[in-house]
Amino acid sequence: MFTLRCTKKLLDYFETEPVGNNSPATNLLGDWYATLFSSVAGDHVLFLNGSSLLNMAVQATDGIAATTVFFDKVEALFRLLDISNKAREIEFKEMGQFSLDAARNHSMNSFFGQFIWRYERTIEERGPIISDRLSDYEIQMNNLPIKKFGFSNPLEITRDLFLKSETYALTPKCQLTTKHYNTEVS
Repeated sequence: MFTLRCTKKLLDYFETEPVGNNSPATNLLGDWYATLFSSVAGDHVLFLNGSSLLNMAVQATDGIAATTVFFDKVEALFRLLDISNKAREIEFKEMGQFSLDAARNHSMNSFFGQFIWRYERTIEERGPIISDRLSDYEIQMNNLPIKKFGFSNPLEITRDLFLKSETYALTPKCQLTTKHYNTEVS
């Protein structure tokens, strides 16, 4: 179980009330954060992991559709990282139940601002996000170094969390370099 911690702006947009869950997350990556942002291509939801800053954006159609696409994109990122079937199965089982709560971690606001700015610029330059699949610029966003993590990127941090967890033990063939994640973006 985890909590999807939403900004007031997003809760208001989907006309949803927070549940107010204080239970600790049982999944490896912990809680996720979400906010609403607008671009030239319409309204989007930015999802940001609290542990690794793994991130993705989806079009803000409705709350159920947005969370469905969110889970699809998390799965796509896990496959990109070559996370084992067993580890993915365990993580998604734990993520199977989640609650909505208000985002109260103010340190996440600066990360929201940075990623929103980057997504807005990219959407302006390249066009809208294709909401139902992982885009090359979402992969690019997850390859950007983060000062807070010693200039590692969200993909590296996520991968390290899985590698360090005995519960999610990965096979030796999964020991990949950062270059594995890089994609050519035109």
